Amino acid sequence: MVDILERMNEYEVALESKKDKDIQEKATAEDRKKAAETVGETRRRHSEENDEITPERKQRRRNSDVIEVLKGSLEMKRKEQEQAGQLRESEILLMERQFQRQDEFQRAMMEQQQQFQQQQQAVTMSMLNTLAEITKNLKK
Repeated sequence: MVDILERMNEYEVALESKKDKDIQEKATAEDRKKAAETVGETRRRHSEENDEITPERKQRRRNSDVIEVLKGSLEMKRKEQEQAGQLRESEILLMERQFQRQDEFQRAMMEQQQQFQQQQQAVTMSMLNTLAEITKNLKK
């Protein structure tokens, strides 16, 4: 009887190890399948597991969309170039005005110098005339 019990025990242990082995084989087979699946299949599997609704696929852009983007880009570049041109023109005008002011200032300084020289000459001439009269009066 002990022998029968031992055999039954061995059979139960063997049966359990076989079940464990089958479960482990199924798990490894599932893991291999998951590793080999594509990204799309993974997404579908996750959405099925979580009962989520799969998002709709994004539509590809058409050529007209690309053309519109390029047109917008060209328009922006054109506007930037126009602004740069206007900025250059305003800088040139500002520089011209600055040169005109400097020129006017130099002319005014030259006029003042000339007037000062004329005044100096007039003073010198009057002093010489006065000295000449004094020397004339002294000689008499």
